[in-house]
Amino acid sequence: VLLDDKLDFDNNDGLGSKITDLDVSNAVALTTLNTRYNELTSLDVTQNTALTSLTFRGNQQLSSGVLDISNNTQLN
Repeated sequence: VLLDDKLDFDNNDGLGSKITDLDVSNAVALTTLNTRYNELTSLDVTQNTALTSLTFRGNQQLSSGVLDISNNTQLN
């Protein structure tokens, strides 16, 4: 769901459809991204330098070290 500069893909604690792939590279003005309880294997947010909030809890397939947030200096 796109709400201005926010994307919400919260999967209601895993009860709904599960997203396995998500490309947000062109959403450079994105400030909030919520992908809780999906099946993402990777997530590239290197182009989303405006991000202030990122939630990806419950994505068991995301390996540690796969998420590069070095460009996201505004994350809380």
